Amino acid sequence: MPEEEERDVKRSLPDFLLENSITSKDFYRILKTSKSLVAGDLLFRYLKHPKPLLGMIVSRSYGKSHERNLFKRRCRSIFTDLIKIQSDFSVIVKPLHKKISNKQIQTSFDLFQKRIHV
Repeated sequence: MPEEEERDVKRSLPDFLLENSITSKDFYRILKTSKSLVAGDLLFRYLKHPKPLLGMIVSRSYGKSHERNLFKRRCRSIFTDLIKIQSDFSVIVKPLHKKISNKQIQTSFDLFQKRIHV
């Protein structure tokens, strides 16, 4: 029974989460071999990769679960827009402080994109 529920959950996930999520193997490889860049309120760990992938490190100290999930949803949304423009990097994002607004996240991603494509 739990296997059936797990399959149903995987089917109900948006395509973006399935296509652009980092596997644990890729996550650790990117974390260990990547370059880091602080842009605005976020720390980016990035690595050139043929398929753009997104990972996040958001600890409990960021806030309650709904605040962490809101941060992740905002990052995913902005990352999908970034992919549409152009991106050949896999990225791990970590907030540098609590309660970052959507505008601050957007500004940080814009700064990141400008700095890596210079």
